[in-house]
Amino acid sequence: MLTVKWLKNPQDLNDAFFIREMVFIKEQGFRNEFDETDNTCDHLVLYEDGKAAGCARIFPDGGNCWHGGRVAVLPEFRGKGLGARLMEEAEARARELGAEKICLS
Repeated sequence: MLTVKWLKNPQDLNDAFFIREMVFIKEQGFRNEFDETDNTCDHLVLYEDGKAAGCARIFPDGGNCWHGGRVAVLPEFRGKGLGARLMEEAEARARELGAEKICLS
């Protein structure tokens, strides 16, 4: 069963940050994964059977465009269409919040 959870700082972002650390830092070798934008954006965590499986974040650019990014799925959950589901959920949330355009950053 898939569960979608939207979070915003100061809520507990540990699941989103854990996924990003595992995918972007440990798997792909990025060094500067976390930034100030994390403090103000909306974070999405997708759970499969209660286990954190994937994440994404969205934030406005100050105009009518919302940016989506930091889309990641843990290796053990890949091949199930979760990346597409994350993108669909992010787009729907941004549109609910007034986005007229959505940009992938």
